[in-house]
Amino acid sequence: MSLFDWFNSSVQSIRTDGIDGVKESSYEFRVGCVRWISNLNYNPTSVWERDWDLLIVLDACRLDLLQSVADEYQFLSNQNSLTSVASSTSDWVKKIFDPQYKRKLAQAAYVTGNPNSIYAFPYTFSNQCDCGAEIKPSHQAVYHEGCEICSSCKTKLTGEREVPVKILKEVWRRSWDNDIGTIQPRPITDTAIETSRNQDIDSMIVHYMQPHHPFIPAPELDQGSYIGPNDKERKKQSRTIWEQLRTGDVDEETVWREYKNNLRHVLEDVKILLENVDADTAVVTSDHGNAIGEYGIYGHPRWMPIDPLVTVPWYETTGTDNKTHTPTESVTNSNVTSEEVTQRLQDLGYF
Repeated sequence: MSLFDWFNSSVQSIRTDGIDGVKESSYEFRVGCVRWISNLNYNPTSVWERDWDLLIVLDACRLDLLQSVADEYQFLSNQNSLTSVASSTSDWVKKIFDPQYKRKLAQAAYVTGNPNSIYAFPYTFSNQCDCGAEIKPSHQAVYHEGCEICSSCKTKLTGEREVPVKILKEVWRRSWDNDIGTIQPRPITDTAIETSRNQDIDSMIVHYMQPHHPFIPAPELDQGSYIGPNDKERKKQSRTIWEQLRTGDVDEETVWREYKNNLRHVLEDVKILLENVDADTAVVTSDHGNAIGEYGIYGHPRWMPIDPLVTVPWYETTGTDNKTHTPTESVTNSNVTSEEVTQRLQDLGYF
């Protein structure tokens, strides 16, 4: 957002919301200042610059959060850290699956519970329709639907999705839990185990949705941003947990406790995964963290490389398939509509 855009938005916000508009405008100004300053000395490291066979991504997991529970899990004994390439998942997936890594990606699998995978693997269209009309595909066509209607001849045009990885399993498409507004860890664990046992791959990225909110163990505190799809109007039911913390409607001690419990919730599945896949070097890491008030910032705004957001865990361990778990989930993806994709991103607070 440019300074001009911020000014215009602020004027409208203040006119509409009064003192609350002033507060929101002030926060957005602070975000812009911190964003600019923090980018001056930002030197990230891609995960592809490190050696690993299995990369376990815990979405939105701060380094100190994982450190606080590390002594509870034997596989979290070899601690290190990494400067992430992004402060939000939508940017992280674009950079991790960049064509410059095509040789490694060609022999890799990506098993993910995060709907932001749509931004890593967009649909491409030709520049011109057979009728000669210029094609300008919409955001929905490029990232959601894979089809566009020619404005001139009304022909339905189908795009091609660029998928540089050998195996892509978007588990969120078929195993989303509408009641909690997110995806449980188990479908991701099951799909990863099946993929490891049945596919010829050199490496695998397993992207869990937790500890990113909603906090599954505390539904009364954080139920996602929207009511379930059975509410046809999709009325916003609450602010994200980070918005609640910023405005003082919930205290930091409560948020940290449930943030940690949400991490424990997914780590139980990470333990199952590591006991049922073979990996000489398995790494537990994150795409980004969350700010809880540092520099006046909350959550994980884009392009915000402050330490709480981009200094992420890098715990090395191993995986051995002892066949102690039998997956029960099918690995077949199902189709979801563009609206459903948007709703799932909304549940996570991305809109």
